[in-house]
Amino acid sequence: MKTDATIHDVARWADVSIATVSRVINNKSVVKFETKQIVERAMKELKYHPNSMARCFVSQKTSRVALIVDIDNPSAFDNPFFQQVQFGIEKVLAKKGYSLSIYNKSAHDKGLIERLAFEKKADGILLYSLMLDNKFLGSLKKSGLPFVCIGETLEKYKVDWVDVDNYKAGELAVEHLSENKYKKILVTEINSKDVFNIRRIEGIKNVLKNKEIKAKFIDLTHDNFRDAYEKILNALEEDEELDAVLTLSNHHALAAQRVATKTEFLMGREFAIITFDSYPVVELSMPRLTTVDVDVLALGSEVARALLQKMENQEENLLNLKIIPKLCVRESTVKKEEQECLF
Repeated sequence: MKTDATIHDVARWADVSIATVSRVINNKSVVKFETKQIVERAMKELKYHPNSMARCFVSQKTSRVALIVDIDNPSAFDNPFFQQVQFGIEKVLAKKGYSLSIYNKSAHDKGLIERLAFEKKADGILLYSLMLDNKFLGSLKKSGLPFVCIGETLEKYKVDWVDVDNYKAGELAVEHLSENKYKKILVTEINSKDVFNIRRIEGIKNVLKNKEIKAKFIDLTHDNFRDAYEKILNALEEDEELDAVLTLSNHHALAAQRVATKTEFLMGREFAIITFDSYPVVELSMPRLTTVDVDVLALGSEVARALLQKMENQEENLLNLKIIPKLCVRESTVKKEEQECLF
């Protein structure tokens, strides 16, 4: 049975080493013109099509990028945000001939980055900023592999990252409520040290300083629907001036929506709800929720481009890129005829 030609067959036909064939495949200038012609003729005669392994023989490139995910964090697998970011990453990498390999980081696995570097399993690394700490950062820098974080990191780390402009997102939310004459906002904070939450709160407070609109802040557990429902209900019952709820989490927004139904507020007039990110559950809610949204596919694409730039140029300058969010107005904050987003 006839089998496809291999790089070894080409080397034998051309009477050269495998390394020379690989140099021709990778278009290295160190190969003599006459030798290159012989190798190319051998490839044509044998109908040899170089695969990625052959291309990597001399260049030592894997044509793979590693995406590190936290296996101890369930949201890394069930959150639509992460899925869309990954899709954006893969679209850009595929056009450049790279594939994306996913590696799980666990608290029990201490040597993941070292193995990636030592076994030459990837040319670069992408990881979510929430995973970064001093020890993990030390391993990344020691590996010598270029890496970019998905999401803004603490300033002390001084690494490359791409994120949404969460400060601007916070500003957009309050400005919208102010323009629509809401007087007092209930803001549901998430008790965490995540940079994106910190930036959103900073943006919210910046606009509050300059607008004739008041706010009350309450701390909620992240993604806990029952906790959010009870605390939002209590806050509204205690303060009749509250006429809008601004939530940092979609779960909290849906809890506020349940409260609004229970207390018979008329959403879009006396009682408004606005949140961040248009996940499918938010778009399908009734009434549909106004959101400060971001093109998550674009975020993934920019992350991939940033890493490719570092891999190709090995630039030492820090790259901190922010994707501009947009306001998607739906019926939870305005009358139906004033909506700007159909979906």
